[in-house]
Amino acid sequence: GLPSAPLEQPASPPLAERPASPPPPDLLAPAAPPPAPSPALVVPSKASSWWPPSTTVKWAAGGIGAILLVVLVIAVATGGDEPTPTTPEDAAAAREGAEAPGKDGDAPAKDDGDGDDDDGEETPEAGDEPPPPREDTSDRTMQASLASVDDLIERRQFEAAKITLGHLLEAQPEEAALHWRMARVLTALGGNDNREAALGSHASAIAADEGLLDDDSFMGDLRALMDDPKLRSSAVVLAIEHLGARVDDQLLGWLNVQKDPLDYELRHRMITHLQEHERGGQINRPLQRALDLWQAGKADDPCGAFGRALDEASREPDSFLLGTLRAVAPPTLEAPDAESQACPGAADRLQQVQGEYDAMFAGIEPIVPRAFRKRRAPKRGR
Repeated sequence: GLPSAPLEQPASPPLAERPASPPPPDLLAPAAPPPAPSPALVVPSKASSWWPPSTTVKWAAGGIGAILLVVLVIAVATGGDEPTPTTPEDAAAAREGAEAPGKDGDAPAKDDGDGDDDDGEETPEAGDEPPPPREDTSDRTMQASLASVDDLIERRQFEAAKITLGHLLEAQPEEAALHWRMARVLTALGGNDNREAALGSHASAIAADEGLLDDDSFMGDLRALMDDPKLRSSAVVLAIEHLGARVDDQLLGWLNVQKDPLDYELRHRMITHLQEHERGGQINRPLQRALDLWQAGKADDPCGAFGRALDEASREPDSFLLGTLRAVAPPTLEAPDAESQACPGAADRLQQVQGEYDAMFAGIEPIVPRAFRKRRAPKRGR
């Protein structure tokens, strides 16, 4: 037979639509120039060998993979939600926004208002009231104990109240209310020992709570005790150590007395205290010097105390000292294993000051403080 007319072959469709199988090359020849190659991949016919892929296929697949990888990297770098700045101004604004707090991923998370922290713990809402504090069990116990003691005091069972307070103070020695009640009980029991102890209880109450100094009832109880002459020394110590200037008027009155004066050391504590409170001008100095001369023997430093009093009498002469200078004797130093000895030079110094006063206050009747008047001052010239 005759050879067939050449047939025109259509271009192979893309791989995604339908693969084409060209006729054998030895039977047909193209009737016209083949069309331009399609951009789609061309898959060889089943008759040809398809594995391993050709170099062209490898390059095409590699190119597509590279493009996909670049797109993926760009998407990850930009976060996928902001366009890349295209101008220097936009880039600067983007950098400033990234550095500002609250605009990037490092900013603290906002409270979503559900009352929970990020870790799941519940937090109180704004305006919530704090839970009421639990009542202190020890405070309830103390109030009950005080009520029990007050009941005993009201029924005048003072011994029972004293015993009860003693046990309570062993357990709570810093409780001012207990010390105050003990002071009242001891005062009610009476007797010098109990009243002396009551002063000590007042001092302990003040040490535990200085606010009691502003309590009129407390201070009324205390002043009544301090006015007892038998408690004078203890009252002075309490006043100096705990009351400040509150009873300085009383201290002045107790200091400037000729009868039953306080001892040498305590008087000088009072003098120092009053001077510190600017009350030194109200101290009777001639009386204090006369008392110093009479009490020097009971001072911690007898010879020093006597010598200082003589020097002050000579420096600031006063006729009130005339009788004391004539009647007083120098103190002696007592030694355990030796005879008592007079202070060295004290007799000579006394005689010198006596001469000064005799010449200065001739004709004046000598007197001595009332506490020492049983020692009559000798009269000169007889």
